[in-house]
Amino acid sequence: MPAQTILKTDNIPSFKHIVLYTGNVMRTGVAGGLHKKAEKELITAIDDTLRNSLRANTPSFRYYSEDQLLEVPDLRLGGIAPEDRGNIEVTVKLFYLHQNDSYPASQIIDDALRHLQKILRVSLVDTFILSSDVERTKALWPLLEAHQNNGSVGKLGLTDFTHADLFDFLHDPNVKIKPKINQITVGQCCNMPTELMGLAKQSGVELLHNGDSADILTTAGFSSLLRSHGVIDKANVSPLWAVKYHVFENSRSVVTDKG
Repeated sequence: MPAQTILKTDNIPSFKHIVLYTGNVMRTGVAGGLHKKAEKELITAIDDTLRNSLRANTPSFRYYSEDQLLEVPDLRLGGIAPEDRGNIEVTVKLFYLHQNDSYPASQIIDDALRHLQKILRVSLVDTFILSSDVERTKALWPLLEAHQNNGSVGKLGLTDFTHADLFDFLHDPNVKIKPKINQITVGQCCNMPTELMGLAKQSGVELLHNGDSADILTTAGFSSLLRSHGVIDKANVSPLWAVKYHVFENSRSVVTDKG
């Protein structure tokens, strides 16, 4: 998440990029409509992360001077134990929030995966869903195919494709690896269209409801949070991407981690 900043808090180094890990501070009891709930949940999680990490007696962050990268908190411990990996499913949803010519899309996908693999200590993400518009999804799909081919992701998914969008995508000769999931935003489609359901069933694509907003984190909201915790002074920080993940333990049928 690149930004040029002027810091108010003395012990936090000046940074160009900031990555926040919310982890298990994500709350499930946030009130509001489905879209507002998802956005509020993320804002609340970021607020809690900043408060718990930077307002403590011993602030928790890690700084990489060569990249001017600030990670909050410092997470060099934890993750999924290797002996438990076979019983765990990791599902990831990447929100492509803002385009920045100096930060190409390929780097966004690479960085998102790298940070997630680091925090969870896994080499494979079982399911990777891209939240973006149709045209950008088409442009980014070869990058996701490359990650599946190299073994870093398993099933691929997309979001809010209509029947026409999905039909065209499935029959696009440039698409080598077909999506296995199409997440439909509840606000857009409370009842799945019969035509879309038929195409998905015929093509082996799972249709899932979700309540996420595509623009789940705004520049204004994110910058306001950082200011309130003394991370920045007057500058704005534009979030380029956000990753939502959950870790599911098959043997107990429970979500053991999310962020």
